[in-house]
Amino acid sequence: MRRTFDVVSIGSYVLTAIVAVIVLLALHHNFFTAFVVGMAWGAVPQGLAWGLAELVAPGWVIRWRQKLIGGAGDVRKPVGDYFSRLFATTGPEPWTSAEARKRVRTLGVGLTVFWVVCLWLLVWLPPHLDSLLVLAPQT
Repeated sequence: MRRTFDVVSIGSYVLTAIVAVIVLLALHHNFFTAFVVGMAWGAVPQGLAWGLAELVAPGWVIRWRQKLIGGAGDVRKPVGDYFSRLFATTGPEPWTSAEARKRVRTLGVGLTVFWVVCLWLLVWLPPHLDSLLVLAPQT
């Protein structure tokens, strides 16, 4: 399950980023602008989806993350354990804990706000970044 999640996550990031770069180039933005902003666009759908999921269905997110980090023996295990303790999502059925759901929901609010601001910046940024690159001295 973890490998499938990793492949789908990376695949959706790459696909979104490629589409964003192509769209930005089609809108006649500088290649550097299209590349940088397009790479950032790759993260927006995933980040916004996780933020909204944590906001709307924290119990489901806790259960899903438990499945993803359960039995992991790689570098993600200590990181997952740290955040599990931080968000009180430890124990046999952490998705039933009111405190855990409250903490995850609060994280969801923060992530949703963060990604909405990123979305706004990524829409606003390309023409301004293009104008900065035109004004840069040529060497």
